[in-house]
Order: sequence, then structure tokens, then C-alpha cells
Amino acid sequence: MSDTDRIERDTICGICPAGCWVRVELDGGRLVSTRAQPDHPLGMICRLGENSEQIVYSKDRLRTPLERIGPKGTFDFKPISWDEAYARIVDNLNRTKAAHGAEATAIYTGRGSFD
Repeated sequence: MSDTDRIERDTICGICPAGCWVRVELDGGRLVSTRAQPDHPLGMICRLGENSEQIVYSKDRLRTPLERIGPKGTFDFKPISWDEAYARIVDNLNRTKAAHGAEATAIYTGRGSFD
């Protein structure tokens, strides 16, 4: 790789819902480092953000939806397709809407990063 393949971009961190303003370094399109934007009032970063490249490229990261096939707490799952996962979500939301009205559903986008 040449030096021209290594670039920096200002962006918003997507590791948790906080959306801190960060500067990332990319090498050939691959994330190699993340740090706070030094010149922005919301430029900050937590330990998760600092280690975002390890999280993004982890060999243990889930890459497909999973269906629970065992009792809760047994961690017994099987992979399902994205189409099947989305269809189940839509079906569940539509059932809730039919039974209780559209106001009965809410979506939370957090991932529990601030435990």
C-alpha cells in the first residue's frame, strides 16, 4: 500500500448510540485507528470507540441474524437469513399495531454500551 491509500476522515463514531465526533484513519479502505476530533466541541471518545477497529473486525462479531432454538439462557441459536429476520420483525410489529394501535410500539437503538 502506498501513502495515498492511507487517509483520515472526520465522522461520527457508530460503536455506541452516543455518536461522538471522531477522526478515523483508513488504510486501503480499512479502519486502522479512531480518535476524538481535536477541533470539534463534541470531539470525544470512550474506550469502546478507541478500540473500534478491534470491534469492527473481530472474528467473533455476529454477521447473520440468529433464531433462538433453546430455552432462554442456554445460548442455543441457529442462523437465519436477513429476509427471514426482517419478515419476523415486520410481522411482530404489525401484530402489535393491530392489537394495540400504532402507538404501542417504540424502537430503542441503544446497545447498552454505558452499563
